[in-house]
Amino acid sequence: MRRMALNAALAAVGLAAGLAVWLAPLGANACGLEDCAYGGLDSCYNLTWYHWCQLTYGYNPPYGHWTSVNTYNHTRYGAVEDAWIEWNAPPNGPTNSLYLNTDGINNSSHDVDYWETSSTDWWWGETSFPGGADANGCVYRGGGMVVLNTYQISGSYTWQLWVAEHETGHAVGIGHVCGCSQGRVMNPCTECTYPAELSYCDGLAAHARYQ
Repeated sequence: MRRMALNAALAAVGLAAGLAVWLAPLGANACGLEDCAYGGLDSCYNLTWYHWCQLTYGYNPPYGHWTSVNTYNHTRYGAVEDAWIEWNAPPNGPTNSLYLNTDGINNSSHDVDYWETSSTDWWWGETSFPGGADANGCVYRGGGMVVLNTYQISGSYTWQLWVAEHETGHAVGIGHVCGCSQGRVMNPCTECTYPAELSYCDGLAAHARYQ
């Protein structure tokens, strides 16, 4: 689907995965069904219009500041924390100044909360910002949520990690990329994303958003 299109319940085909974000909706199914026109086929990365604007200054080599996004994991999946580590220091691509962190305390101050639910619907995960964003495209603090569909991903750490990485990418303002050539995490197609490891283009997108 195009970025601003409404999410549609598309039928799953084979290993098709549905991943979506609300506010700037992003749908996903198998490569054959995905509309890759936005950003162009094999574009290296897409940046959505919203992002976390507030900076927390400190020491985070090689930068003198970072964008601190407070998170909390309500799910049973350790893959969520692993996804945060991947985005903070991508194994491929440039180091970025994004800093996803959790204090381990369940309260209302988190920018993004991660939850799980079970649904037989087509989607595997979704990202939403109930608080919306201001005129500058800055997401309001405490206004983010990621939901992982346990019906689709419960039995596989690989899929848990990929969905957590993919939805976290949406949560920090990165859109879909299309084309299977590099196996990018932000590619919405399951057949394009194995193994679940951030590629150079994924790291470059975070770097471009938060350098």
